[in-house]
Parts: sequence; C-alpha cells; structure tokens
Amino acid sequence: MGSPLSEVGRSQSEIPHPVTLTYGYWMQATEMTQGSWQAVMGNNPSGFTGHAQRPVERVSWFDAVACANAMSIRDGLPPAYAIAGCSGTPGSGNYGCSSATLEAGTPDLAVGWRLPTEAEWEHAYRAGTTTPWYNGHDPARVVDVAWFGTGSPNLVGLKVPNAWGLYDLAGNLVEWVQDGPSTYPSVGVTNPRGPDNAARRIIRGGSCCWSGVYTVRAAARNDTWPGDRDTDIGFRLVRTAVNTGTPRTFAVQAAARDGSNFSVWQDSGIDLPSSGRVAFSASGLAWNDGPGGPGRGPEGVNIAIADALVPSLGVTALIGKVGATGTPFLIGAGRTLSLPSGRLFLAYNDSIASDNSGAFIVTVRTL
Repeated sequence: MGSPLSEVGRSQSEIPHPVTLTYGYWMQATEMTQGSWQAVMGNNPSGFTGHAQRPVERVSWFDAVACANAMSIRDGLPPAYAIAGCSGTPGSGNYGCSSATLEAGTPDLAVGWRLPTEAEWEHAYRAGTTTPWYNGHDPARVVDVAWFGTGSPNLVGLKVPNAWGLYDLAGNLVEWVQDGPSTYPSVGVTNPRGPDNAARRIIRGGSCCWSGVYTVRAAARNDTWPGDRDTDIGFRLVRTAVNTGTPRTFAVQAAARDGSNFSVWQDSGIDLPSSGRVAFSASGLAWNDGPGGPGRGPEGVNIAIADALVPSLGVTALIGKVGATGTPFLIGAGRTLSLPSGRLFLAYNDSIASDNSGAFIVTVRTL
C-alpha cells in the first residue's frame, strides 16, 4: 500500500508499507448507479441525470452509509452500521447523523453491505499489480481505464476493467471509504483501518472533474468533510465474506413462566467450528401476560446462545433482551460471539417472576 519514492506525482502521505488482509470481501463491480440507488432509496440526489447507469453523486458519507444499511435490509442481511442522531432524508441534501459505526466493531466481522476500508479499496484497485495504474506504468494508456478531466461523470463500466473485473476505480467519481484520515506506518500491518471518530473521511479514486493522469493513481489519497455532496463524489459498497457456514433460521414459539431460567431450549443442529465464532440476529414479538397484567414491565423475554444443553443459568452468552411488551424487536444485527467449540443451542426465558411469551425468528451462521 502506498507508493515508492520514485513514483511521479506521489504525495508524502503515501508511505509505502506491506498490508495483509486476513479475510475476503465482495465489492460492487461499478460505482453505485442512479438506478440502483433509486430502487433502494426512492429518490435521486444526482446533479447529472438522464440515465440509470450514471453513477449516483451528490451523496454524503452518511447518505452512503444509509444506503448500505437499506441494501442489507433489502437483501435479508443484518445492517452493518449502528447509526444514531440522524435527521433529514438520505439523498435529499439535508441528511446527517451524529455517529455511524460498524455494528460488529471491525470490518472483518460485518455481515451486511458497507463502505470499503481504505486498505480494501486500494487492494481492489491494484488487483495484484504494483504499478501506478492497474494497467501499467505508461501515462499515455491511463485514458483506457479512467475518466478524468471530462467535467461530468460518465456511464459506469465503459472503460477497461482491472484483472478482477472492477470498473472505474481509476477515475469517474471519487469514492467514499469507511476510514477517517490516518498516517500510514512504515512497517507491515494486518487489517488496517483509520479512525471511526475522525472529523473528515477519506475519498479514493480519480475524479471526472480533475485533470492529470497522476491524480488517478492507485495510491493517490484525499479526504473531505463527511457532509460534502459534490457532483464528483460517489461510492461503491462491499460485503465481508464472513460466512463459512450456511445461515440457519429458526422459528420459535417460546413460553417462559416465573423466572424459569432458560426453560425453553432448541438444538440448532449446528456444530461450532474450532473458532467458536458465530454471527446472529433475532427478531419477533414478545409480550407479558403475567400476574402484573399486560405491559407489566420491560423485562420481556431473554434470548441466549449456549454451547451445551444445560437448562440452568449456565448460559455462555446472552444475545439480548426484548424491550417493552408487545413491541417488535431486532437484536444482535451484525454482532458476533465467540463460544467454546461444541454444539450450538438456543435458549429463551423470562427474566423475572411473571409469565412472558414470544415468537422469535433467530438466524445464526458460523464464521
């Protein structure tokens, strides 16, 4: 990652250093198009319209994150981001949030769609190459792979892709990535990522509005405010290849009585891998019909995962607690647990002495 000291057009921030990624990921072959955005978000913020295959632009970093979560929900995936303090409508020009962090904590554990880290983005651009551009050293050939100096964004996928079939990374729109700015190390690193709480965000790739072949190099980096909505800023999304096991979904009608300490158990049919890691989500409805009457309190029904069939308090990990009675819930989306190896069991209970019940959908996949 970065560029050698001899590379023409480099900046001092491009300190060369080896990077190791210990996980795989899928990346969208093109920048998010206006057609794809509109199908998910229902509007079109772009300044240059007229064709569904134009890349969507005039989107802020928070707009991109909101689109990632919306795509995850559409595809039946746990949203990758926990977003808070938002106002406005994504894509309307007035959307902003106080925070947006990865629900799983780190990119390698996220299940849903998300922005790539800066390291993932450059890794994808290079596709195994070490040259300034993914098609070699010759500045005269950059026009084959990148749009730059055209003044407006062009339809996606018209230039020559890289060896991994990815288009326009060298130039069309600059693209939001996950990271805030950081100083590169001079030594090798594994799964690097910039700060989550940075005031600015990295943008990568070349812009149709910039002139000069050296602005569209693999190592070129820039940053801007996360609220920027310029007509040359877009994004593409990635998904971590986290699932080594097939997702299993369980529909459970649970009834728990009088603080019954996880009396309702279900064998998941899953043998945990040696890592003991699982990703999970749970959704449904819980209600209270005990002596205190409906809505007696927010204790709800607890849901837990364990690695042995022991109907007692010996539960390895509590997934979460349902909120107020009668309220639909979603817990655990995108979260992971580390358990001892063994068989995976699910458990449901009432947390205090009243009769609770509920209906749950639990999805678990091994990592």
